Amino acid sequence: MGCPHSGKTTLASVHARLYSKQFRLRIVVLDTEETDDFSGLVHCRPRDLPRVVWTDGQAAAVKPRDLADVELVARAVRGGKNAVLLVDEASLWLSNRRCSEELLRVLRTTQHCRSRVLLTTQHFSGDIPQAALACAPDLFLFRTTSPRAIETLSKHFDVNAGQVRNLPRYDYLHQRTTFDAGP
Repeated sequence: MGCPHSGKTTLASVHARLYSKQFRLRIVVLDTEETDDFSGLVHCRPRDLPRVVWTDGQAAAVKPRDLADVELVARAVRGGKNAVLLVDEASLWLSNRRCSEELLRVLRTTQHCRSRVLLTTQHFSGDIPQAALACAPDLFLFRTTSPRAIETLSKHFDVNAGQVRNLPRYDYLHQRTTFDAGP
């Protein structure tokens, strides 16, 4: 979570590659904003994802047009298993206004479908529903100046407001909330 250009997507991409290598997982990316970080991946339509990823063995990205595309990708990850799913700008798909039930299901069942999920977002205060936060995420907090986000981080995660407000680019705070020893 953090400001634009603070390093969120770069760090998530590194973690996706680490998880892929360490746990032999396929890489699937929801490339919400079509960033350069994913230019080296095969971009495909949601319906082609199972073939590209699980049959052809390629890392793939999907540029979702709408919530239905997100649902198809999440369903493919649950069905295909053994994947790391990186959702860039997750607040667009996991918000109180527009929420992907299939994506929430993937978050709740990552261990059962032998997958990992990485989410990036610029926003945190009220955008990400409690159902997603309850999945015990590790938080990598980049610089943010949003008063509501800082208030939420201070109140619920005991984060020092001044520290997160003044982080340099690519620096982050790591709040470990999971039980495993992943990156």
